[in-house]
Amino acid sequence: MEMVRLEGVSKRYDEVMALSVVNLSVEKGEFVTLLGPSGSGKTTLLNIIAGMAAPTAGQVYIDGVNATEIPPKKRNLGMVFQDYALMPHMTIFENIAFPLRVRRVAGREIARKVSEVLGLVQLPDVADRRPRELSGGQQQRVALARCLVYDPSLILMDEPLAALDKKLREQMQLELKRIHTELGITVLYVTHDQQEALTMSDRIVLLDDGRIEQMGEPDHMYFNPNSVFSANFLGDSNMMEAIVERIGAETGVMTSQGHTFQTSRPTVAEVGGTVKLMIRPENIRIVRQNDDEEFENEIDGKVVDSVILGGVIRHHIDVGMDEMFVSQELNRSGRASIHPGTDVVLGWRAEDMYVLPLQGTLEDG
Repeated sequence: MEMVRLEGVSKRYDEVMALSVVNLSVEKGEFVTLLGPSGSGKTTLLNIIAGMAAPTAGQVYIDGVNATEIPPKKRNLGMVFQDYALMPHMTIFENIAFPLRVRRVAGREIARKVSEVLGLVQLPDVADRRPRELSGGQQQRVALARCLVYDPSLILMDEPLAALDKKLREQMQLELKRIHTELGITVLYVTHDQQEALTMSDRIVLLDDGRIEQMGEPDHMYFNPNSVFSANFLGDSNMMEAIVERIGAETGVMTSQGHTFQTSRPTVAEVGGTVKLMIRPENIRIVRQNDDEEFENEIDGKVVDSVILGGVIRHHIDVGMDEMFVSQELNRSGRASIHPGTDVVLGWRAEDMYVLPLQGTLEDG
C-alpha cells in the first residue's frame, strides 16, 4: 500500500527549474532515501511532501488522500532536521512532550508516551536533563523521540546526522534503521552521503539537476548503475572511454590508447559507437605470480601510491590514461607491501566491466 505518491510534481522558482517532473511512489513501511549532490532537488522534494513548499505542477498524495492543498500541520507527518531544534530552557521531558501538549493530550498519557519513546531511543534516564547536558548524538535521539511521540504516519528526515562525527554518525545510522524496523514506520530520508544511503535504505532515489536519475534497492543501484553519473556518485569507479568493436556474448571494445577489452555486460551502443567503461576498484586485482584466477582483461601499470584505510588498501596505479586506476583489496596481517614505482599487471573479469552511455541513461537508449 502506498504512503506517498507524487504525480507529475515539479517546482519552479522564477527562471530556475528546481524540480523537473517527478513521479514517485513510496510504500507503507519503506525506508526511502533521496540521494544526490547539492542543488539536485532532494530537499525541495521533501519540502513539497511536507507541505512547506507548494508544487508548481502535479499532485501529492499521502496515505491515499490528495494532500496538495493540505497545510503541513494537518498532514500527520513528523520531521527531523540537521538542527536538533530543541528548546534549551526546557527539560528533555518537556521538549518531547511539547507536541503532545499542543494536541491537548492528557497529562497521564503524555507521561506514558514520553517514557515509551525515551526507551525506544535508548535514553530512559535523561528526562530531567536539559539539552546542553547531552551529547550531539543524544540530542539527535531526543529530536527523533519528539517526532515519534505523536505517532506520525510518515517521518521526513533532512540530513539529520550531518553534524555528527564519523563514528557517531555510523552508530546513529544503525540506530535509526533499528527503530524503523521495530516500528515499521515509513521514512523519507534526505542525504548527500552515499554510504549513509547504502547502509540504511530499502530503496534509493538518486536525483541530479532536479530529476530522478535512477532508483532501486541499494545492491541493484551499486551493481547496476544506469549512467556515468550514477556510477560515479554511488560508489567509486574506474572510467575509460572506448569504441565498440564487436557485439556478442562478450562485447569487444578498444580504448583510444589501443587497449582491447571484453565485457559480458549488455550495451545499447552499436558497433563503432563510443561508450564509457566502468570497473569498481574492488573488482580490479593486482595479478600476482601465484594467482590461480584468470582474467579476461589485463593492463600494465605502475603503482603511484597505496593508502591504508583501516580494513582495506587502495592502490593508485598509472596505466597511461587520463586518470589513474584504483584497485582495492582487503588489508590483513602479513600482507606483502607494494611500494610506489612497482610495475604491476591489473586484471578484471569480463562480467565486472560495465558499459555505460556517454550521456543520458541506459533506459534512454
